Amino acid sequence: MVQKLNNNRIELISTGEDFRNATKPIDPTNYSAIFHEYKQKTIAELFEIISTSKTRNYRLIAVYLLGKQKIASQEVIDFLRNLVTYENIDIRKEAVWSLARLGDNNILPKLIQILKTGSTDLEKSITAKLLGKVGNDRAILPLLKLLIDPMPLSSFSAGIALHHLVNRIGCEAIDKHLCHPEIEIRTQVIWFLCSKTMFSNKQGEKRHIIAQLKKALQLENNQQVKLVLAYALSTLNVKEGAKELLYFCVLNKIKKERQNFFWEEITRFYIYSQKQASLELMSKLNNTISTKNQTFSHTNKAIFSLLKKLEDTINNLDKIFDLPQ
Repeated sequence: MVQKLNNNRIELISTGEDFRNATKPIDPTNYSAIFHEYKQKTIAELFEIISTSKTRNYRLIAVYLLGKQKIASQEVIDFLRNLVTYENIDIRKEAVWSLARLGDNNILPKLIQILKTGSTDLEKSITAKLLGKVGNDRAILPLLKLLIDPMPLSSFSAGIALHHLVNRIGCEAIDKHLCHPEIEIRTQVIWFLCSKTMFSNKQGEKRHIIAQLKKALQLENNQQVKLVLAYALSTLNVKEGAKELLYFCVLNKIKKERQNFFWEEITRFYIYSQKQASLELMSKLNNTISTKNQTFSHTNKAIFSLLKKLEDTINNLDKIFDLPQ
């Protein structure tokens, strides 16, 4: 009987085959097994692997694991910073990513450089996510440009990174890009701010974004971007946006095959507005009924007046179907 250690438990090896399997060396091409073996190594041992191993993938695994340390010691930071100037480009990238995982803000320029020159969708995706963690306002524009990238993974990661980044540094960092000279960038900023407003539970942040979008709507000269602004504001139930969208449709500034889409949004906004008005009247009605210090005749008269307004408001809902096709 021979003992072996399995997940910190001592187990007995009962057969010769079990013994051979337990003592068999790890396949050097089985990188998953190598990874799990290296996870048990000390920082000094990882340093040694990176410095002496002749197998590039072993060094990459060791560099990655340095970036997963729970406590970022200065010794690890300094070692990784030295690797940033390493001759092998893959080692350099992995060192930059590990420094970012450890929260080293000084690595931001290197991350942006990788984002601009990264050749694969995966590399750009990893870099974008890390920019969301350690980036500042300088990372906003590179991430916005990545949103336009046709590569699906990196584009998706850029959107997530922007949300994390703006949550940390505030919406003001992205507001200025509503005036960016490139149409695609302005469009991406509009969609980002629109989605940010829809899912935010901070009323002050919502008011700030809507105010910036309304200002942009007044200043925008490009019709394509102005249409995007109008639609985005309408979906946020801002009347200025719905009104501008109505102008686009009535004046036939939108292609016929797309008009139905925008008419549906105008319809939705109109119904929403009428619903809100009805709810406000209902609230006033309930307040009137619950008021105790009024005479019965006075209360009765107020109730009838409010009910008439409520009836008129609800009847106005039908007018939406009179809109031109």
